[in-house]
Amino acid sequence: MSSAEPEVKPQTSSSGACSKSARSGVRTTRQRAHFVASNETRGAWRAEATTIKIMSGDQKLIERIRADLTIAMKAREKTETQTLRSIIAAVQEAEVSGKEATELDDEGVQKVIAAQAKRRVEAAEAFDEGDRPEQAAAERAELAILETYLPAGLSDDELVTLVEETLASEGITAKADMGKAMKSVNAKVAGRADGKTVANLVKERLA
Repeated sequence: MSSAEPEVKPQTSSSGACSKSARSGVRTTRQRAHFVASNETRGAWRAEATTIKIMSGDQKLIERIRADLTIAMKAREKTETQTLRSIIAAVQEAEVSGKEATELDDEGVQKVIAAQAKRRVEAAEAFDEGDRPEQAAAERAELAILETYLPAGLSDDELVTLVEETLASEGITAKADMGKAMKSVNAKVAGRADGKTVANLVKERLA
C-alpha cells in the first residue's frame, strides 16, 4: 500500500506581494538615486556654465550661449534649456529679417537678448496683475538667465551723467532733435537701462 502523497498547496499571494513590494522598492531606490543625481548634475551645470563664462575671453557671445545650452541640456535643466533656445531662435530670426542675411556681432546679440528680457518683464507684470504668481515667477526665472548675458545695468546717477554728457558733446538742445538725441544716447546706453526711462531723461533736458 503506497503512502499518501503530501498535499501540494497553491502558492499564497504573500510571495507575490513580497515580489511586488521588492519591485516597488527597486523603483523607489532608482527614483531617489535619479533625484539625487539630478540635483548633483544641476550643481555641476551651474559650476561648469560659470567657468565657461569666466574663461570665454574672445569667444563670441552666441557661441558661449550655444555652449551653455549644451551643458543645460545634459543637466536636464528645463528652464535654462528653454530660455537659451529662445535666444538662439531670436538671433537666427534677426539675422535673416533684413534684405540680406547677416551675422550679428555681440552687440547685436545683446540687443536681441535685451528685447527678450523686456518681454519677460512685461509678461511677469501682466501675470502679476492677473493674480497668476506661478506664471510671473516663471517669467522672472527666465529673465534672470537672460540678464546674465547682458551688460551690468547703469545706476540712476550713471545714466543721468551719460545722457547729459552725450547731449553736451553733440550740442543737442532742441526738442526738435529728439530723434537724433535718442539715437546717440541709446548707442552709449547699449541696453543697460530701461528705454522709457532714457527717453524721459532726454526729453526733460531738451528745450
